[in-house]
Amino acid sequence: MAESGQAWQLGMESIKERLRYLYTTGEYSDLDIVFPEHETTFKVHRTILSMTSPVFGTMMTGPLAPGKELPLPEDSPEVFRKLLDHMYMDRMDLKSVEEALEVYAVAHRYQMESSRKCCLQYILSNLNEKTTLAALEMSLVYEDEEMNKKCKEILGRNADSVISSENISHLSKETLRDLLKDDTMNFSSEVVPFKGLIAWGKAQLQHQKPSGSDLREIIGDLLKEIRFLTMSYDEFIKNVIDTNVLSHTECIHIMRVIGGTDPSTIPEDTPLNPSRVKRYPKFRRMEDLSLCKLDLLEVDRRYSFLSNTGLIENLSCNKTIEVYYFKVRCGGTISIMDNRGEVVGSSTSKDGVFTFTKPAVLQKDKQYEVVFSLGTLDDLFHGKHAVRNPIALHNPIQQIPHPFMYLNDCENHYPFSYSHHIKSTVNVGNLTFSFLRGYNCEFYFWESTSR
Repeated sequence: MAESGQAWQLGMESIKERLRYLYTTGEYSDLDIVFPEHETTFKVHRTILSMTSPVFGTMMTGPLAPGKELPLPEDSPEVFRKLLDHMYMDRMDLKSVEEALEVYAVAHRYQMESSRKCCLQYILSNLNEKTTLAALEMSLVYEDEEMNKKCKEILGRNADSVISSENISHLSKETLRDLLKDDTMNFSSEVVPFKGLIAWGKAQLQHQKPSGSDLREIIGDLLKEIRFLTMSYDEFIKNVIDTNVLSHTECIHIMRVIGGTDPSTIPEDTPLNPSRVKRYPKFRRMEDLSLCKLDLLEVDRRYSFLSNTGLIENLSCNKTIEVYYFKVRCGGTISIMDNRGEVVGSSTSKDGVFTFTKPAVLQKDKQYEVVFSLGTLDDLFHGKHAVRNPIALHNPIQQIPHPFMYLNDCENHYPFSYSHHIKSTVNVGNLTFSFLRGYNCEFYFWESTSR
């Protein structure tokens, strides 16, 4: 710092220090930002505002440029202070997701992209099930795909508790519609989103009190997003009928369809979603799932990787599970088939981590077969789960056409024969593996509670 009586500029060694001084003292300020109905005033610099925001840059030039004062009636002084902190000092001290969402909205309005990204990073790092609905609303309003994806990830894992919370009442109708349309919400039963819809509708009646409206009028067009046909008779009778949002006739029609009647035979104005498919969570992290390791191949057993050759036969579970990931050593295609040969899950990967977009549901005590088809040699030796060490060629009798390649994985050696010259573009469909030791694969699953 400058000594007493010395010019302040002499004690500043960096641009950051000088900007901080201008901000905290108001030195050389040429504009006062004021907030009607608040006493707070910020002494700022037009150049700094213009450098940070194209919106302010436009405002500061031309015939409509403000005089000494610039009123911002739509903004909170507390929120705007956060933006000024970031403008002048490149810092933003956010205390909560709720505060970050407020600052995010104002930063978006003024096209302050650096500040918006700072808020977004805080939101993504601190979002939880209590704040997800507010962030989901924000992500749809501002079309922020990154925030929306994070919200859906949290919602997918906590769908029941989130839609049952009091925060549901603060959602806009379109955001609630987006939520109810989503196939990936892991509701334990369709009763849960139905109750959430009823709670939302009652809150709108209480707070908005539209003239002449009733609950059915408020939620009527959203009822078609509820998948009544995935409910049981018991669930429908106990949880839907007594709410009186459906007429007696509508209830009879829907119960007939639940029992197997063709939906096309009931009146078109019945609020019936024709889907009989339960929702599946799309976002489950590996660390949230149970892990099961299986021996892919038995010791000294030869296996040909040809079409329709199973790697795991007679796989069965003592409980119904949902398989989300399957991990092996190299890329290719994984298919899980039931005993009738129907595929219940399929995925393709280059690095050996196979993700099922829709989880493969393995029913209790039923038998399944896992079929794995290798991709190319490039898939085998590249990717984060592929074999890393160099290939050593060894054939004491002949160099070609049957060399042996030894894959060195830690201290375990897995020799296999290969019938073609070694080229990275060769299809590996004709490989025959002979493992000296067991070769593990892993699948990650979630115990099903709704099947």
